[in-house]
Amino acid sequence: MATEKGGRLSQQTPLLRAKPTIRPAVSADVSSICAIFRHYVENTTTTLKKTVSDPANLAKYLKVCKEWKTPFLVAVTSAPETKEDRRKVIGYCFTIPSELSDKTKQHSHVAELHVFCDPLVVGNGVGQLLMQDTVAKLRGERMYDELEVSIPVPALDRDAQKQRTAFERIGFREIERVKDIGEKDGTKVDVLYMRLYLQGGGA
Repeated sequence: MATEKGGRLSQQTPLLRAKPTIRPAVSADVSSICAIFRHYVENTTTTLKKTVSDPANLAKYLKVCKEWKTPFLVAVTSAPETKEDRRKVIGYCFTIPSELSDKTKQHSHVAELHVFCDPLVVGNGVGQLLMQDTVAKLRGERMYDELEVSIPVPALDRDAQKQRTAFERIGFREIERVKDIGEKDGTKVDVLYMRLYLQGGGA
C-alpha cells in the first residue's frame, strides 16, 4: 500500500489481483496501518475517534497484543506490482482484552476486535480473511470466551449495515444497540454492539 508524506493513503493502491497473504504485523507495518486508519478517522463514522494514533503509540498495540497473546494481523498483496515496490499492507485486524479499555470488565475473558482495510479494496473479502484468521487463532489459544465489536450507526448509513452484514458472516450477533451514545462531527450516533462466542455456546 503506497503512502504519502504524513502517513496518508495515495491513490496508487491496486485493486486485488490475487488472494492476499495474511501474516502477523511487524513494526515495519506501523506507518501503513496508520495511513489506513487515518482515512476512517478523517472521512467516515466507522470509528468515532477524532485523531489518528501516531506510529509510536500504535507500536505499543503490537507489544500489548504480543504480551496478551491476542493476534495483530495484516493483509498484504501477494506480489510486488513493480521491481521497486514491496508487498503492500491493504488491511489489518487486531484484538485487545476488553479490560484494557473498560476497567469494569476485569478478568471477563472478553476481547475486542478492530478491523480496517484500505478503502480501495473494500468489498474484496480482505476483512473477512483477516477476521477468519483472527477468530481461528483466538479459538486455538482458548484464552478468551467471547469476542466483541462495536459499530457506530449514524441515521441511514449504508456503510454501517454493510459492516454489520460482514460481521454476521463470521458469526457475530447483535447484543445491544445504545442510542445517541457516540458523536462525530457534531452528529450523535447510535452504537451497535455485537458478540461472537469463541468456545461454544450460543450466538
